[in-house]
Amino acid sequence: MNMKKIILVLTAFMYFSALLSGQSFMDEEFFSTKEASYEDLLKGFSASDNSLERMKIKMEAAEISSEQSTIKNGVSVNLSSGNGKLSFTDTGTDVSLTPSATVTIPDLNNLAVTASMPSEIKEDGFAVKGTDVKVSADIITGNSENRKITNLETARSLQNARDNLSKQERGVEGDFLSAIQGIYDKASTLMQNRETYLDKLVEFDEVVVNGYSKTSSKYRIAQIEKDSAYNDCEITYRELKNLLSDFSAKCGYEVDYLVTSVPNVELLDFSSFDINNFTQISQALYNQELGELKRAANKEWTLSGNVKYSQAKQDNGVSQSIGTGLETSWGGLGLGLDLSVPLSEQGNTSLGFNISINPFGWKTQKLTKQNGVLDARLEQLDVEDAYEKYSSSKRSYENQAETLKWESELLNEQITYYKEVRDEMSRAYKSGIINKTEYIKADNQYMKAYINLLKNRIKKIQYNIEVQKLFIEQ
Repeated sequence: MNMKKIILVLTAFMYFSALLSGQSFMDEEFFSTKEASYEDLLKGFSASDNSLERMKIKMEAAEISSEQSTIKNGVSVNLSSGNGKLSFTDTGTDVSLTPSATVTIPDLNNLAVTASMPSEIKEDGFAVKGTDVKVSADIITGNSENRKITNLETARSLQNARDNLSKQERGVEGDFLSAIQGIYDKASTLMQNRETYLDKLVEFDEVVVNGYSKTSSKYRIAQIEKDSAYNDCEITYRELKNLLSDFSAKCGYEVDYLVTSVPNVELLDFSSFDINNFTQISQALYNQELGELKRAANKEWTLSGNVKYSQAKQDNGVSQSIGTGLETSWGGLGLGLDLSVPLSEQGNTSLGFNISINPFGWKTQKLTKQNGVLDARLEQLDVEDAYEKYSSSKRSYENQAETLKWESELLNEQITYYKEVRDEMSRAYKSGIINKTEYIKADNQYMKAYINLLKNRIKKIQYNIEVQKLFIEQ
């Protein structure tokens, strides 16, 4: 069998017409070597699907969001003029500024260094009034976990966008294959209807040969059944033409043939995919990791601190001071301390503090912790369910694969058998041993077997698509 040649769908109808015209269904002119490739047809079909374009846009948006998150959570530098002031005096215009620069390194416990210099610009020049340098950092806080949460969520969003695009592409191919499957099904129906018509035609011929008059009930019933079978063929023919027309419009090609360029793919091995990439498992593990980070970020005790150096010019000299601050919270209790020590004779040591109490803070913290324990248990159950789902899916798809392999082997044996029978009947018909109806029936069986073989190829591709869609795209 020459599988490279394309069987025209139109031959299905020419085949029926051959019964009336005396032409052979399998004449060479009923084949085409100009069929568009499977890939070209799929490409055209995909181009008409706006859902793919939407998924591409969403993926690009996710990539931009990921880049924004990387910038936001990386080392940052902020330069500012501070609050400026213009003063108009008799001697001119004075400008006062407090320019500052802040460098923040989130990965180093949210370390931040800020320097500012109160300055003035007068007619007689530029003067720096002082210098402030402040270093702050987290000691015990949930900020590190919160940054990890943000990074994890952003990475997951990007992963999901890429995965959704990939699944949509496979989904479109699935729709493409379903369209071809529908054409095959209709062609099979047409062939079955033709067989019925052949049988009814033989029955009618027998009635005629037996000498029944045209006015007899036997003759009229046989004629009605023959004509009805003929009409069924004609209806199916028109339905098939409509399917081909719709398919052509979606592919952007003039398709008036049965697509036989469907690749004969190898079935994917379910076990070859990483179990942790199984969509449900991946999602459950992600939810578990995210939940653990959120619970870790909810610190019962927090502590942050800062160190500050200040220098200021005064009429009687330069004052310098160094200070430190601590902020802590525990349950419903909040405490802040701010110590300032002068490094020059000017100024005094000072200690500032603030205290806040939330009577319900400890209770809220306790309930939050209890909820966290329950959430952790639910997350673990989801993980266990996901692994069980993987196991059941693996068993199901491996069974499907075995069935498809068996079916493929059987159909290949059938196509070989029916081709041999068809060829033998063709020789017998040409030798006058059998009539044309017997040959056409054999030819019809061959064509039905051929289409069933193509259907099996489609099912194997659909199987692979379904398996791939069960796992996240890497």
